[in-house]
Amino acid sequence: MDYEIFENSALKLCNGSISLSPVIEKHLRCRFVDHGNPFLKIAPFKQEDVYLDPLIVIYHNVLTDKEIEMLQEEAYPVLAPSTIFTSKKEIQSSKERISESAWLYEDYYPKVKSINKRAGHLTNLNIDASDTLQIAYYKPGGYFNEHTDFSNNRDNPFPTVGLGNRIGTLMFYLNDVQEGGKTIFTHLNISLTPKKGNAVFWFNTSPNGDLDYYTVHAGCRVVSRVKWVANKWFHEYGNEFRRPCLLKNVYDEKRNSEFY
Repeated sequence: MDYEIFENSALKLCNGSISLSPVIEKHLRCRFVDHGNPFLKIAPFKQEDVYLDPLIVIYHNVLTDKEIEMLQEEAYPVLAPSTIFTSKKEIQSSKERISESAWLYEDYYPKVKSINKRAGHLTNLNIDASDTLQIAYYKPGGYFNEHTDFSNNRDNPFPTVGLGNRIGTLMFYLNDVQEGGKTIFTHLNISLTPKKGNAVFWFNTSPNGDLDYYTVHAGCRVVSRVKWVANKWFHEYGNEFRRPCLLKNVYDEKRNSEFY
C-alpha cells in the first residue's frame, strides 16, 4: 500500500486541528499495570489508554534522564541516513523518511540491556523475539511519512530477522520536541505529542494474526529543534504464549474491509 507524502488529513492531525471523538474518548482510562510480574508489583507502570481497538497505550515516565542521555551518547557517533523496506524487499533511503538512525546491539552496547529488559516488561512480550533497539534522530524538517510497521509479505515477512511479522511496536520518546514531531494515526484521528521519558505501544496485528491497517501512522515534520526516539519491534515467533493467536477475530469482521 502506497501513501502520498502527508495528505490533507495527516497535515490536519500534525497541526492539531483534528481531535479524537468524545464518543471514543469517554471509554479511555488510566491505570497502574504489572502484567502479573512480581517485580512490577512493587513498582507498576503508569498506563494511559489512547485507543482500544486497536490497542494503543502510553506508558509514563519509563526512562530516566540519565538513561536517555546514555542512549543519545551511544547512538550519535554511529547515526546514518534512515532507510525503509521497499516492495522489492530492498533496503534503501527514501523521501518518505527523512531522519538518521542507529542500531544499538547489546553485544556492542551492553548498557542498553536494561532498556531492552524494561521493554519486555512494559509490553509483556518476549524480548528475545524483538528487533535490535533502534535510535532515530530527526533534525528540523525531518519526518516519517504514513506507513505500517508490519510487512505486507505474509509468506516471508522480514526474512533477515526470521521471526515472522511485527506484532507490536514500542516507541520511547527521548526528548520534548519544541514544535512539530507528533506521532499521528491517520485512520484513527490520533495525535500524540512527544514527552521525554514516555513510551507509546500498539499492536500491529489483530488477535487472529490479521494485519491491522488501522495502525497506519506517521511522524510529523519537526518544525523547531530536534526529535529523538527509540524503537523496539516485537515479532510473532517467540510470542505464541504471550499473545496467543485466536482462531476467530474478536474485532468487527468489516473492520479492515476498506483497506483490501
